[in-house]
Amino acid sequence: MSIPKAKCPKCGAEYTGWALSNPRHRKCRKCGADLVITDEQTAKKVVDDYPP
Repeated sequence: MSIPKAKCPKCGAEYTGWALSNPRHRKCRKCGADLVITDEQTAKKVVDDYPP
């Protein structure tokens, strides 16, 4: 399993790390928008393990 990656749809900031597995860490630190998980391989695992 690869490390989760996410991108902010509003400002374009990119994030990488296991903290993205936790819903409280899925907000952009720059603008506050909800992050979009961009790593397709881990997206399903991240969503299934940590429900909102």
